[in-house]
Amino acid sequence: MKYTIPIALAFVSATLSYAQNSASYAQGLLQALQSANLTMLASAAGNSSDLVAALQSGGNKTVLAPTNDAFAALGATPSEDLLHAIITYHVINSTVSVADVSAAGNNVSSTLLKDDDFVSLPNDRAQVVVLSKDAGNGTVLIKEASRNVTFNLTSDGPTYDNLLVQPINTVLSIPGNLSTVASSLGYSSFADAASGAQLIQTLSDAETGLTIFVPNNDAFQAAKSEMASADRSAVQNILRNHVINGTVAYSTLLTGPNAVASVVSASGNSLTFGAGSNGGLTVTSGNVTANIIRTDVLLSNGVIHVIDSVLATTTTNPEAAASAFHSATSAAAARPSAGISGSSAGSNGAVGGAVGSVALVAAAAVAGALALMS
Repeated sequence: MKYTIPIALAFVSATLSYAQNSASYAQGLLQALQSANLTMLASAAGNSSDLVAALQSGGNKTVLAPTNDAFAALGATPSEDLLHAIITYHVINSTVSVADVSAAGNNVSSTLLKDDDFVSLPNDRAQVVVLSKDAGNGTVLIKEASRNVTFNLTSDGPTYDNLLVQPINTVLSIPGNLSTVASSLGYSSFADAASGAQLIQTLSDAETGLTIFVPNNDAFQAAKSEMASADRSAVQNILRNHVINGTVAYSTLLTGPNAVASVVSASGNSLTFGAGSNGGLTVTSGNVTANIIRTDVLLSNGVIHVIDSVLATTTTNPEAAASAFHSATSAAAARPSAGISGSSAGSNGAVGGAVGSVALVAAAAVAGALALMS
């Protein structure tokens, strides 16, 4: 018992010291933001002790800081929960300087947003932002589904303690579900077919992580006669080729020195990746090769890559699909949930697909598209 009081006093002293350090950090942060004329962000951050604590802990971070004009353009004040989610989505969990962002391709970086009301990525992973650079003027772009948001400066913004502050001209939008994103991209054949077949909710609610290769409207139209001659089973097999279930495979996993050469789709077939004649990526299934015409369109539970052809391979290998899905989800559970940092990117470890509701949903989507086009 004689040690109880000293230990208790030491605990109280440490707690008070931490509280004082936190208060000092918060005060310094608010002053730094105000000095940079980011007063509305300072006000939002100052009202959340949880946010300040998250900024202070866990190493260096980058704040994508909306200007006062950007906040004013929001109009109505978001709810407290939504505002907190918005702010955490603007914090990259590493230092990302202007020089770190490559003009050669997309750079994918993990944020602090992990709230399961807004994010459903494997292993409690945080949502990401996609960055690129304009090779002409050096401006850094944050690539969203329907717009690009730019850094205000072509050199780095101010720093405070462990934070690099990069002012931006617009408040970022948190990635939405498949229905919202597909509609915003204008891919009506896919969106209407999936909605009409009551498939959107199933894809949107998938919690194991998804990579979806979405054929554009022209691709659906070009495949109309070929798909119409296929029986129901063949159509289902074709659409399974467009889904990788259990893995969120950003473009940085598909290119570069550490790129994967192939993955297993939800049909159990191999999807191989290569370089196209225009310098972009291609994906091949069987004897069909599609150009990936847009990469890294973020979803709340995965990522979309837009392609210009339907991957019309009718064979299936359920055992291979199930094995790949098991490998992907097991690897995701084994890896730490810190996510992606800086300009590196990843998936859930092993890349794989699965037979299951997502594959059947995808198959029904094509069947619905054919019905709509007939």
